[in-house]
Amino acid sequence: MNKTYLTIAQVLAGVSAAFFLFAGYFSVVVVAFNIIAIYYLELAKQGKVSKNVVKGWSICLLFTATLAGILGLIAVYSDGQVSSSNTEEKSIETLLREIDELYEKGILSREEYESRRKKIIERV
Repeated sequence: MNKTYLTIAQVLAGVSAAFFLFAGYFSVVVVAFNIIAIYYLELAKQGKVSKNVVKGWSICLLFTATLAGILGLIAVYSDGQVSSSNTEEKSIETLLREIDELYEKGILSREEYESRRKKIIERV
């Protein structure tokens, strides 16, 4: 996902929340909604939530912060890393996290886990 678009979507959702707070329109509901959306967009930038979660929150943002919702959807469908080193680091982190989960679930044996982990780390 494109972190730049996610960041801009967060800013626009925050501006929208501030507008609704000061304008008094549905203030509590819309402000809370936008703050939750900002939180999930931040989790997406850290790689902690799936594209489907971002897609869902972006669609919901279309009703309160239309441009933020559009940018969130664009972020979901774009590759988004500016430099190749960031992409490589991200993919290595993701791979390590995935094999950790597989090991914790008992899908990988200790030997398989160590072997795969070593191969991933050797990429660096």
